[in-house]
Amino acid sequence: MIKGKTTAALFDLDGTLVDSLQDIAASMNEVLADRGMPVHPTDAYRIFVGDGMEKLVRRCLPSELDASSALCSDMVQDMKTTYATHWKNTTAPYPGIREMLE
Repeated sequence: MIKGKTTAALFDLDGTLVDSLQDIAASMNEVLADRGMPVHPTDAYRIFVGDGMEKLVRRCLPSELDASSALCSDMVQDMKTTYATHWKNTTAPYPGIREMLE
């Protein structure tokens, strides 16, 4: 690194640079609904996200359900597949992010 000159910067993407909550919620709710499980309002996902996809899945499951590793593993795979097709539906940079990065 040259003294006084920044050569690189690292940023967390989801929830920091882009608002992806609605696409995450819609994707996870689709996975839950496909299995006949109750879905959650988008705002609930503010609490569910933040520790990886497996934790997201576990936090979304009904409390009376045994979150076995097989069930969780299957649902994580379903979520990865579903989110891969929906991640860009509403996700966008927060206001001012493009300008800040430039």
